[in-house]
Amino acid sequence: ASTLSPNGGPTGGFAHRWIGANGVTQWNEVISNVPGVVTLETFSPSGTLLIGGHELLAGGTEIGRGWFAAMNLATRALGPVTYVEGSTGMGGPVRISGLALTPTGHVVVTGGFSAIRDQDGGFIRVYDGR
Repeated sequence: ASTLSPNGGPTGGFAHRWIGANGVTQWNEVISNVPGVVTLETFSPSGTLLIGGHELLAGGTEIGRGWFAAMNLATRALGPVTYVEGSTGMGGPVRISGLALTPTGHVVVTGGFSAIRDQDGGFIRVYDGR
């Protein structure tokens, strides 16, 4: 099992705890090197952990670009970050609401283009995971 505790501040970051089958914490890691707020995590069938969220702009009050990255569970390090921009290419606001890794290594990202969930247009995009 896995738990994610986001740091809601504008500098982002999160704590991640890995819990073994016996219910005992196997490791606990604080990740501070993220580009904004963490809003979700998801595991792929292959065991890859995807972390996603969005930037905070204007002193932490406005949503910027969305972002996602894979976390290496062996080294407990976050991999390279991929940014998701709005449909006009002008940044945000972009909310990421879903992440999935395909068997061929592509990352499927779903979300929307407004600061408020279920307002404005939504998107489904596929990114090359290589």
